[in-house]
Amino acid sequence: MQVSSDFSSSAFTPVTFANASIRKPAFSQTPAPSPVGRETDDELRSLRQQLIALKKALGTLQNPFPLSHRARIGGEQTQAATTSSSTDLGLGSTPATATIRQSTEEVNTTPTSFSPFGPAFTGSSTSSPTLGGVYDGVNGTDTLTFQVTNGGIVGVSPVLSLEVRNSQAELLETISLTLYQPDDPFTLENGLVLSLGAGSLTQNDTFTIAVSNSVGSEVNPDKPYNGTRNDNPNLEEGRAVSAGSFQVNGTTIDVFANDTLHTVLTRINQSAAGVTATFDGDHETVVLTHNTIGASPTIELENDTSGFLAATKLSGSSSVQGQDEIPDADKPLETLSQFSSVQSGSLLLNGVAISIDVLSDSLHDVLARITASVAGVTATLNAAGQRITLTSQDTIQSLEVNSNGTGFFAAAGITEDTYDPTVGTTARIRSRKGLSPFQAKEIADTLQEIANSFNTIFQFQKDKPVLGPSFAAIQFNLKAAVSDTFHSEGTRFKSQAGINFNFGKSAKHVFELSLSGFSRELLVTKLERNPSLANDLLFGSSAPNDKGLVENLLAVATQTTNDLNAKLGLTGVFVDVLV
Repeated sequence: MQVSSDFSSSAFTPVTFANASIRKPAFSQTPAPSPVGRETDDELRSLRQQLIALKKALGTLQNPFPLSHRARIGGEQTQAATTSSSTDLGLGSTPATATIRQSTEEVNTTPTSFSPFGPAFTGSSTSSPTLGGVYDGVNGTDTLTFQVTNGGIVGVSPVLSLEVRNSQAELLETISLTLYQPDDPFTLENGLVLSLGAGSLTQNDTFTIAVSNSVGSEVNPDKPYNGTRNDNPNLEEGRAVSAGSFQVNGTTIDVFANDTLHTVLTRINQSAAGVTATFDGDHETVVLTHNTIGASPTIELENDTSGFLAATKLSGSSSVQGQDEIPDADKPLETLSQFSSVQSGSLLLNGVAISIDVLSDSLHDVLARITASVAGVTATLNAAGQRITLTSQDTIQSLEVNSNGTGFFAAAGITEDTYDPTVGTTARIRSRKGLSPFQAKEIADTLQEIANSFNTIFQFQKDKPVLGPSFAAIQFNLKAAVSDTFHSEGTRFKSQAGINFNFGKSAKHVFELSLSGFSRELLVTKLERNPSLANDLLFGSSAPNDKGLVENLLAVATQTTNDLNAKLGLTGVFVDVLV
């Protein structure tokens, strides 16, 4: 049966029920045109929340109720049926980690190198040569010799000249310095920059430097930022650090021109920034580690006036957030070696199916799902996280444990069996038809939750003469779902199980858990005696395509929720994973 949703601009997707081939009730037709009421987004959001609550309650009833249970007859001093893991599970945890922030790359990424920065002339020359720049590798890996070919006084003599030769004495370059002033830079053909200090150059005096096109340059963390010649800290070309400051987590860190990398890091460590700063020499990076472990702490860097953050490649870096301790029991089952053999599916407790998804469910998830189910079993993991205990919530009910092909209980060290309560010598255990009182009350409570959500939906806009299009559509579709389930039409629907509906205008509640005016306790009694009456109504009979009330209501609630999400967006709504 297709239920129409042709209500003005509501644009709800039609829902098709399974029993279309069985009958053609009046609800299969589009309702006659009527005045269109108004509805606000806030009203629609409230409607969506009730639909989500309805879906959640319906989702707990996924399988027909057991038709019998094992119970204690007579006796005294009964203790609930229970079983536990036979051995420790060996669970642990992933330790908490700290937030870190480090250089985006090596402090000096130059792929070539040369040394020394401040060589010395042989002989009597008093001028001090200084080398800088970036070696382009054109001369390979070699030793270069600089020889004075025209001497004089730096800054006085009109022309000074030197020759550059490789280790094979081959001439690489002739340097001619006309009217040269002390410390003026001169760029060589291989990218290096030569400067000569005040003093004399003696004919034929030499100095040498080593160059490499295969060994990269490295920063020296113990040389001052304002160091020259052989005190040069060897920062990457174009990077420099001067007097100034920067902030770490709001704490100001001063930087002085004569600081070294290590002295600045020490200053960070001694501050109130709450981080530990280190230099990783193997990777040539600065690493900041928060002193407080866990997922919450952050490392903020800002307001740099010294150039330190740029020179150390911390500018533009981002934090790798720490993580809190993760117990093994909170990790997906497939990640735990103890549960690697478990398969997704459904285990059975007292005949009630409990779903397991090893890709997403943790051990705690499964145990919580068992406890929340209508199986009447409490599942716990002891404080040390090493053994699972299953205990019947009803002291007179047996505990039936079945992995149902998932392998869960074998992995948990629990033998699949039927466990009886511990009873006195005059007591005996027998199989009894129907549900136990505890099971029946648990199911009745769940049905009451469904009824409450269902009735709330029919209370919306009750004081308005004309329903808004969305409210009219959902009420129409829910009524159609009930009509389809009961295989009848009209405004009142009664069942032998005590699950009844009254869509009449004078009805106080649409969904009632009673029969012929009796109280809800009648439903509990009927579930105890004959759960098959409720099974046929809620889950469908053995007839083809007879899906039952739960599936029909879920179809309407799910489709309408999706349509409301499309209309309103998902802002401020918890994601509903029930399908």
